[in-house]
Amino acid sequence: MNKTYDMKSDHQPEQATGTAAEIPSWANECGALFAQHVFDHRRSFTDPFEAICTAWEYDHDPTSEFIEHLRGLFPETLAAQCGCSPDKLSGNPSKAFNMFMAVLVVSLRVWRCEPLPGGLYGSVVAHWYARHPEIFSKVQEAFRLRARAPKIEKAAWTLSEVVSAHGAGIELPESGKLELSFMEHFSGQRTWMQAAQTAAYALFGDFLIAGAESTGFCKHCARPFLRSRKRFFCSHKCGNAHSKVENRKKAKRTYRSETFRKVSKALTKWLQGSRNARSGWCEEVQNAAGLQTRDGRQNRSLGEYIRASRTEVGSPERVKLLQAILYADIVPDSQKISKENENLQRELDTFLLNIQEAEEIRQRSNRK
Repeated sequence: MNKTYDMKSDHQPEQATGTAAEIPSWANECGALFAQHVFDHRRSFTDPFEAICTAWEYDHDPTSEFIEHLRGLFPETLAAQCGCSPDKLSGNPSKAFNMFMAVLVVSLRVWRCEPLPGGLYGSVVAHWYARHPEIFSKVQEAFRLRARAPKIEKAAWTLSEVVSAHGAGIELPESGKLELSFMEHFSGQRTWMQAAQTAAYALFGDFLIAGAESTGFCKHCARPFLRSRKRFFCSHKCGNAHSKVENRKKAKRTYRSETFRKVSKALTKWLQGSRNARSGWCEEVQNAAGLQTRDGRQNRSLGEYIRASRTEVGSPERVKLLQAILYADIVPDSQKISKENENLQRELDTFLLNIQEAEEIRQRSNRK
């Protein structure tokens, strides 16, 4: 955590003098904002949460303007972490940047896609590491090669800081403020690839140890966010978009379930009633269920049921149809929903058997 100390003397004038006074305020403001902009972007290589967010951005759009900007900052930043100049590391820094991001992306996918079972004792991260010794060993090695030392840096004052302290209309101070931070130094790094992997695994280890439990992933776009800010979504926009998508899915599922029930009931009635041996069952069932088409063709949903009836029990076609009409798990582990879904599965099996019987009647009728 960075600590900021105001090192200005009590006798320091509030307004700049000399050459600095001749510089327009807007120029100082732009310079301060640019310095802050670069600093924030470089945090993607040092701050665990920022690194995870950057990995998400890279995974979704590796050629975006933001990623390309980071690609330009990467060689100097990584070389500084290794305590050397960029020309001391051999290899291709651009490929090393891709390696750096790939390590974070793959590690993050493993962390997210393999949820831990409940009822564990001790550290959740320790249990996860125990199941992935290959990742744990690389994180261990990265930690072993990393040393941290305090460092004092001079940073430019931002306009917001000056306004909050002295009010509007005050020029930015000529002398910068001092910040105390911890510099990471990776020893024994000879190539860009080696340094990139070491830095990435160290960052991911920091994320698991210090930030994993406080980091959530948006239910709509999967973007990382701090749990203290939102519960399920990274923004109100994602929350609203997710609600619209879920409502459309729910409406479509409800329509398919109702249509299935109507067609199933109509076919059962057709098989039980008196019927002309030469009559086709599809058209009569469609009309009875209110599924008439404008051009007189077979209803699309009914066609899917007919094709599924020709497959074996448990086939992908039958599973797909069942999933399309099942009730959504609005309440987890709800006995009512589970019972309704079991009834729907039995009704679907019966309906497909009835379709087979109706098709046999139609084929016998056509042979006569």
